[in-house]
Amino acid sequence: MTSKKFTYIVLAALLAGLFVTMYIIYTDFDSKWGLYFVIGYVVILLIWGLTFLVVAGSRLRKLRREEMRKRLGKFILLFAGLSVIQYGLYFFIKPAEAAQFQFGIPLGFALGFSFLDLMYSKNGRTE
Repeated sequence: MTSKKFTYIVLAALLAGLFVTMYIIYTDFDSKWGLYFVIGYVVILLIWGLTFLVVAGSRLRKLRREEMRKRLGKFILLFAGLSVIQYGLYFFIKPAEAAQFQFGIPLGFALGFSFLDLMYSKNGRTE
């Protein structure tokens, strides 16, 4: 089995697990097996995220200095921009919660948009 096929199979399984988890949570499926499935799915997602960070970090070190600088600049700009947008939306929509700034969503999006292709490229470089 090629690496590309394996990746597609894993992503399809994760997507199917997402739909099953959404169904379990939405219908309030009260069973110990449903709870085990949701906990197992979250653990698998955490392992996949850790694998992403390790692989992307190792491939980031192999990049040329200007490519690395470009990616880090893109990450910083995306993180700052998305943080400002999120804070602005919270300020106008929920003014009482604007003081409780949460940076998890902008951080995740900025990391994903800046470094996701490192996970799936062979040498870590974009041609």
